Amino acid sequence: MTIVAVAEIKKFRCEYSNYPGVLDVLNVLESCGGNLEAAITKLADRCGQDSTLVLNLVDEQYQKIVCDNEFLRMALPSTLGLIANYLTKSHLPEPLSEELAIIVGICTELGLRDYCKRKQI
Repeated sequence: MTIVAVAEIKKFRCEYSNYPGVLDVLNVLESCGGNLEAAITKLADRCGQDSTLVLNLVDEQYQKIVCDNEFLRMALPSTLGLIANYLTKSHLPEPLSEELAIIVGICTELGLRDYCKRKQI
């Protein structure tokens, strides 16, 4: 379980204050006590998607997108649109893909390189 601290959520809220979609995702994240997995589940549920499948897909796709590509990892969050398009190709509805891309960006900005190390073991 990955928890985003309240201070980090506030920082992201300031950084992305001009992006209503990001603020909406941050509201969901905050309502889940900063728990990323719970936020993904809530976002999936409100789009009518199976949350277990979405969690597995995000985990799998995050690994492919971020862990296997050092350049892309360094370029985040400027590539959130690219990630959203990639997730859309995984047959997720567009709003959910965009929201999940934001979650991936948050994970990466938080420096979750340990995630990639765990996946290599």
